[in-house]
Amino acid sequence: MPFVIQPEEDLASALRRIAGEQAARGLDSLSAGMAHPADAVDDQQEDPWDEGVHDARKRCKKVRAVARLCRDALGEGYSPINAAFRDAARLVGDARDAWALVETVDLLAARDDDDLCPEEVASEVRGAMVERYRRVRTASADADLPAEAHRALRDAADGIEDWPLPDAMAVAHLEPSIARVHRRGRTRWQELRDTLDDDPDATTEEWHDWRKRVKYLRYHVSLLEEAWPEVMSATESLLHDLTDALGEDHDLAVLAEVLRAEQPLDAARTEQVVGAINAQRHVLRHDAMLLAPLVYAEPTEPFAARLVGWAGHGLGLA
Repeated sequence: MPFVIQPEEDLASALRRIAGEQAARGLDSLSAGMAHPADAVDDQQEDPWDEGVHDARKRCKKVRAVARLCRDALGEGYSPINAAFRDAARLVGDARDAWALVETVDLLAARDDDDLCPEEVASEVRGAMVERYRRVRTASADADLPAEAHRALRDAADGIEDWPLPDAMAVAHLEPSIARVHRRGRTRWQELRDTLDDDPDATTEEWHDWRKRVKYLRYHVSLLEEAWPEVMSATESLLHDLTDALGEDHDLAVLAEVLRAEQPLDAARTEQVVGAINAQRHVLRHDAMLLAPLVYAEPTEPFAARLVGWAGHGLGLA
């Protein structure tokens, strides 16, 4: 079933169902990826192992979003649940992050309309990032981290049916978390509006933190989409575009950091690529600031009350 609460579905059962389905798919993806050896990496295509790891990590984030949506209902049970899925995903995070840099170079080259990063330079950077990925991927396999991640995810998944949710769970249990997630994202947006023309490196972590807040809100809207599909789907799409812009900004920041720290290029070429990176980061940040008011201009309390009201009516939740 999709990542959504169905109309007339018991709320606690729905949340456990969705979390369980996401965890199961994550386990399947890890198993499929582990079937591909590290020495089979093709520098022109996605590595099937990475595809499995990437999907499993996304599934873990979705489970964590489900838990966060019912955080107040879970009470003290929330923190260990969140930590279990977070830590399982982290075990294979380094290799996934390494391939993301290859993808980031491809995006950098594709969007370099001003030719700030010439094709031959981009090709050299890409080659360096592919070799870096091979090293990280091999180290991950040698340390048996994929299998360890699979065991950790399986153990976390086994506990989903025991999530301490109240038997008579009502939609009102969700409002504090929706409000909390929206408020934190809105606060970050307000803080960052005046940083658009600053050196992007100065606020990398703040913009990355904002992305995490936006992504949780996006997942919460997705879970409630059946309350009013036309409106909620449009909101989810908007939040998706916003997280994409913020995610690409952070990926570019990491690429610049790696180039400067590991120096696969000479100093002149490194600064040439970093210049192209920063130019794209400015564009992405401006794009994000054009989208953000459509979600964050509205104060948190009416936003959260509106979503919960729609959920109560459209999903038949008390």
